[in-house]
Amino acid sequence: MIGQPIVQFGSQSNWSQVYAESREVEYIAPGKFLPLPRFELGTLFDSKYLAISAYSSKAKATWRYAGYVAQVCRIGSGGVASPFPAIDTLVEKVYLGRARLLSYPGFTSNYALVFVPPYWLEDLTIRVYEYSGIVSDSITEKLSSLERSINALALNANQQQPPPSFGPGLI
Repeated sequence: MIGQPIVQFGSQSNWSQVYAESREVEYIAPGKFLPLPRFELGTLFDSKYLAISAYSSKAKATWRYAGYVAQVCRIGSGGVASPFPAIDTLVEKVYLGRARLLSYPGFTSNYALVFVPPYWLEDLTIRVYEYSGIVSDSITEKLSSLERSINALALNANQQQPPPSFGPGLI
């Protein structure tokens, strides 16, 4: 049984920006452009928690959708002989002007991210932040707290217990 994770997301020192990129479309005629290609982040991540934000200076005020981000894992050998060199394991929507917390299960030691923007955006900036703070779970915290309490009780009991008495004439 795994307890709930305990993290400190509110501490800015626990986050570091690990990726930032801006792109603009290529115009092929007035008012016509090639869609933005997908962002293949060239970084392998090992943190369970990431945050991603997306911004477009040319988006209409009513547009909300920025695209989706997919966690990419390698299975098998990942080589030419592997029938599944890379798979998308989790896919999350990302919205313009908002940060999205990404929480990935620890079934792989490292993974990559791919971000796919919609065809209508003319520019896009994405930023990815990695959580580097301590992650523990509620069961571990409760067990540690219980262990500290038992140790304190044992120490207190040892300090309050009178020294053994040997009685008269036993020494």
